[in-house]
Formats: sequence, structure tokens, C-alpha cells
Amino acid sequence: MNCFRLLLILVPVFAVLTPGTAAAGFDCTGKNADQFTTICHDAEIMRLDRAVDASLTRAQRAVDPVTAMLLRRDQSWVMEIVGGAYAQFNGADDPRRQGIIALLQQRLAMLDHMASRADGIAGEWRNALGTATVAARPNGVFHVDGRTKALYWDGDQPACALAADIKLGDDGWLSGPAAVISDGKESTAIASDSPFTLRARLQANTLRVVIAHNNENFSCQPVESFTASYFPMVGASTAAVSNTPPPMTAPSFTCATAKNSDEQEICADPELAEKDVAIAAAYNDALHRLDPKSAEYLRDDERAWVAGNKDAYDSQIHAAWDKQSYFMHHTDNARHELYLRLKERLAMLKNLDEKREGEAGLWVGYNAMLAIAPDKDKPGMLQAAGHKWETGNWKSRCDFAADGKMAGGHFKTNDEFPKLALDAVTLTLGDEKTQPGYCERMKSPKARLFPVKAGADVGFNDDRIR
Repeated sequence: MNCFRLLLILVPVFAVLTPGTAAAGFDCTGKNADQFTTICHDAEIMRLDRAVDASLTRAQRAVDPVTAMLLRRDQSWVMEIVGGAYAQFNGADDPRRQGIIALLQQRLAMLDHMASRADGIAGEWRNALGTATVAARPNGVFHVDGRTKALYWDGDQPACALAADIKLGDDGWLSGPAAVISDGKESTAIASDSPFTLRARLQANTLRVVIAHNNENFSCQPVESFTASYFPMVGASTAAVSNTPPPMTAPSFTCATAKNSDEQEICADPELAEKDVAIAAAYNDALHRLDPKSAEYLRDDERAWVAGNKDAYDSQIHAAWDKQSYFMHHTDNARHELYLRLKERLAMLKNLDEKREGEAGLWVGYNAMLAIAPDKDKPGMLQAAGHKWETGNWKSRCDFAADGKMAGGHFKTNDEFPKLALDAVTLTLGDEKTQPGYCERMKSPKARLFPVKAGADVGFNDDRIR
């Protein structure tokens, strides 16, 4: 599947990173220099910035290429925090200036104490957003103490602390219920019905942590930023010299040079990497089953879906619709949306119904879905419902539904509904050149859909922001 990945260029407020190099610090001479005028004239901040860059370079050279890539991503998150509301300040005592200094000092301490190799999960782990301390206990249990420590500009933003006892499961992850640590005190027993579940697994020389939680429980609001890759600190279960390669579940593409945010996330997470490999296999199998014209349509759809993964991940990690905390890194939400996209794509490809005759059934494409079924109460009539979206744009979504019947290859209805037409094994949806009344903020619901067998888990009825 890697041959179809589209490398979309993102120009952030920090310099573009290249494999094997440290993340650049503040852009004092480039096109975004005006954003950092105050910072770039502060001698103490510049000294700390140079020290962080030097330590980051040393740390990257000491680790394997995949861990180095993930460390560059982690550094980019640090620079996102600094390059946001921190960027301008007035005077040495301005809290925003003190916030930059504290953040850089915290980062320097982490990089200077980072171990180059971890052969087990016991010990201390850190990243740009928090820490995880893991202690071995009897019977294969590990106790995890996790804390968010991202120094965002909003000083009132609450911190979060969790504790969990995790044990190896059949899926290869260490997992268990987690409890919130309140006022520095941990409950003696972690309830099995806790709204939080913590999962952990080694990936390259990082500890991958995924925290699933009930979104309606706000007692520990920044809990979702626990989902991330953590790096081993000196004192963890490390080996100075080892011929055993670090555990790594590799996706269908090369991780060491991954630049797009979705690719980096897939490389960071063994579960996502496994799904990526399965998608590549299912995609190649589908191409061999389809006629040449339909296969070319699927190639186009796959390219568009791959490109959309980055937009989907980026839109969730800094959610524009969350106006109170958009600046935070919503890493669990972003990971979950990417997981859903991979799961749904795999279900679509494995359940292609290329031998379908007629229009009735489930139809799926990279940016739209449609279901057509006989109306049980009206013989000869059909019920059709669907929706279309622009990935990453939370304001652009169409929903349409109507009763009608097929006549002359078209869906006839008294309601406003996109035009349908069969093309090879695909179904084209809409050809309007003007904005239809049922579709706000989108000029046309035009899309190309593929037949998918009933029962495929593609999330047709959900209303999530894609």
C-alpha cells in the first residue's frame, strides 16, 4: 500500500524535519520569523533552545531509526506548544516567557536522561506530554503510575494522574483498569468497572501507551493525552549492548522515514501497524478480483483514502470544534479516529461485493456511504439513505434520505436526492454543479461508491466527525 501513499507537505511554525536530523528550534530567520521576534531576541531562551537541539541530536544518534523518528515527532509537539500562544510576551517576568523557559528546561532534562535501549517496560518513561513509571509486581503484573506534564500556556489547565495494574493479554498488550490519583493519593484498589483502561506495549525502543476512557467522565480531563509513545529514561530496564533487535510491529511502509502524521502514528502503534499490513493484503487481493476499469477506480479511491488519513488525524489532534482546549494534544481522539478508519477500510476491502447485480445494498467510498433497501411496506419501492463528508472539515457533511424506485438506471423520487448511476461495479453518486438544498457547506455530494456485502463493519450509522 506504501506505493500509493501521498506525501502531503505541511509547513509548520518550526522547520521541516529530515531523517537523521534534530528538530529545528525557533524560526528566527525563515518565513515565520515574525512569530518569534520576541523569543529570538531573548538570550536565555536562545541558549536553552540550542542546548535542547544539541541534546536532541545526541539522543537521535543513539537510538534505532524508528525511535529516532518518533522522537522527532515528540519534539514537534513541544514546538507546537511553544509556537502557539507562548510565542509573544512582554518583559522578563511575563508568565508566558517563564512558561517557555520551564518547558525547555523540562525538555532538556528528559533528553539528557534518555536511555538508548530498553529491553523491558519496568522503569521511568517520558515524552512531551507526560510520564509513565512502571514497576514489576508478582504474577506478571506491572504497576503503572502515569501523569500528564505538558506545560501549555493556560496555567489553569488541570493535570491528570492515573494508576493501573496491567497484565499481558491474548492480544499481546499489557492492560488493566486505571484509577485517577486525586490529591496525590492513590486508591488501594482499582475498581474493575473504572471508566479508564490502560494498555501498554513495546514498539521499537518506546513504550506505546493507549488510554481508553468514557468521554462523559471529566474528573481527569487531560487523560486522553496519555495515549502516546514514551521514551526510556536512564534507570529503566536497559541493556547497554544487545544483539537482539527491539520489538517492532512493522506496517506496509518504511517507518524510519515516515513524515506524515498518520504514518508516524501507525508506526508508533503495533495494533495500527497490524491493520495497515492487513489492508495492504486485502487491497491487492481486491485489485486482482476486479475488472480493469473497476480496479482503476479502486486505485483512485485508495489514493484518496490514504491522503485523507493525515487530514483526519490532524483534525482530531487539535480539534477546531473544541474551542476551550483545541491547543492541547488530543492524542487518544486522533488515534481512535485513525483506528476506526483503518478498521472500516479493512472491512470494506475484505467484503467487496463485486458480483452484485442491481443497486440495492450497501455502497462505500473514501468519502461517502449509501444504503439502498427494498421498502417492506411498499412493494416495488426502495428506501435510500446516505451521507458524504470532506475529511478533516467538520463543517462539511451531507445527509440525504428518500423513498423512490429505480427506472431507466436512475433513482426516481419526489424528494431531493443525488443522482445515481452504475459504472462498472461502482455506483456514482450525484453530478450537481450547484449546491443542493440538502447539502450545506458542500457544492456537490458527488462521489464514487463500491458495493460492500451486508454486515461489513464500516460505521454507516455513526455521526462522528470524519
